[in-house]
Amino acid sequence: MPVNYNDSLDDQLAFDACLTFVGGQVSNVRANLLDPTQYSEGLNVDIDRFGAVATRRGSERELGGLLDEKWEDVSTNWESYTNNWTGNPTVKVDGVSYYDTPSLEQLVAVSNQKVYKNANAIWSEVSGYTPASGANVEMAQLVDKLYLTDGTNNVRSYDGSAFTDEGTGTGNPPICKYLITHTNRVFAAGIGTVPDALYASDLIDGSTWDNVNFQIRVGGSVGDPITGLASWMGQTLVVFKQRSCFAVTTDPQASTASSWTVENIDTKIGCVSHRSIAQVGQDIFFLAPDGIRTVKSILEGAGRAVSEPISIGIQDVIDTINWNAAIDKAAGFFWRNHYILSVPTGSSTTNNKCIIYNTVTKSFVGTWDWDATQFTATAFNGEVRLAFSTESGKVMFFQDHVKEASEVAATYQDDGVDYESHILTRGLSFGQQFNEVLPNHTELELKPALAERVNIRISIDEGEESVVNQNPINTATGSVTLPFDRPVTFPATVPLRSSYNLINKGPCREMQFKVRTDAGKMHVRGIRASAYVNTLDQET
Repeated sequence: MPVNYNDSLDDQLAFDACLTFVGGQVSNVRANLLDPTQYSEGLNVDIDRFGAVATRRGSERELGGLLDEKWEDVSTNWESYTNNWTGNPTVKVDGVSYYDTPSLEQLVAVSNQKVYKNANAIWSEVSGYTPASGANVEMAQLVDKLYLTDGTNNVRSYDGSAFTDEGTGTGNPPICKYLITHTNRVFAAGIGTVPDALYASDLIDGSTWDNVNFQIRVGGSVGDPITGLASWMGQTLVVFKQRSCFAVTTDPQASTASSWTVENIDTKIGCVSHRSIAQVGQDIFFLAPDGIRTVKSILEGAGRAVSEPISIGIQDVIDTINWNAAIDKAAGFFWRNHYILSVPTGSSTTNNKCIIYNTVTKSFVGTWDWDATQFTATAFNGEVRLAFSTESGKVMFFQDHVKEASEVAATYQDDGVDYESHILTRGLSFGQQFNEVLPNHTELELKPALAERVNIRISIDEGEESVVNQNPINTATGSVTLPFDRPVTFPATVPLRSSYNLINKGPCREMQFKVRTDAGKMHVRGIRASAYVNTLDQET
């Protein structure tokens, strides 16, 4: 009978590598089953156009010099006014919107039952409207007026300087939770007395309403209330409910709403939060009760029983959402090929994490540590920027407008504070299904960047992480500190490659690497590793 034996003298050297990361985060699957382009976790990172992973840009409390890093409440300077313009650092910003007319540009924000405008580089309170306490304030612009609603008070219109109470009644907008501009009308929903009703204003006039002839009930037989609205392609308005969604064709030339058509999209899938809805090209993304879905994926899945959420690969992240708090709090936005979804996770009752989906690579980047309550795109002086309000009482601006050559340390800070970024690779098993391997070495390829403390850790067979490099890699100067403490300086244009011995890590079935920095920008181009295959031979 043959006898199996092991002889390490003839073990073959095998190789494995992560050379691109375009597959994004897939964390709902065992790490050793991922595709070569996927990784297990990304924190505060993004995928560049070459498939490398880099620290995402930071955010700041200024707008391209327009605000000159100052917010003012009457006479209060930003630098001495630490947290927010209301004087209460714990009060979130309940709504934010960019208001633009041919004669003015303003940012409008709501916090602590007050409304503020930014004009001429200062923030000032706009009197005449006291929003309901703690309520989301939704805003929609039609022509030269901005309309605001909080679900409790009458709708207000804003003309850049003052508010007008639009009143209530047949010729006035209803008290509602949701407002949206579509086909040159303002649409309203979320009415307490008729939760399945959709109302529309006159054409080009958000202050005049015919609540008899321009009111329809959407999916009344389903019974659940409307939870969100989205303007889709052409004349189509998507109406989301708790457990269903509908497409309403709103012909702007119709004399009454009775001629509008209502088509059921799905009777099982609804939307959790109006703010989570974002139009993405010819599609609509939103947070459903089981994850992130799109209208297009639902329609394409009509031939099956139920289409899967696009977030199935990060279901472990989805499962951390505090669903009770996510209702009316989850907030989404489409920005430069990214769907950004802010949600409350764990025991948090406020938004504390953003889930990022890359619409080009069709993969999840990972999560970002933002506490965003709402997003808006601004265009002050022609410079398009992403702005977002926060749970901590601030309005922040994404720094993705900064050219790479102009990056400084503050480009990778949130409001002046450093943040950690890391990537956890897939499980490298070197093509082995049955044999153990003996780790030999790893090589990390980095692009010169701003991080001064890049560290590598290894996890053997899903066990505890251990340090690979005793001395951090400094990518800011191009200096790599090797294990024997000999710094080697490379030209800034040459990738930084650093190799480390792994022979003391012991035999294993698989290994994972975590590359992280606690400050600045790291730019990971690839990770390579080698190991000896511990094969079984047969003695005859």
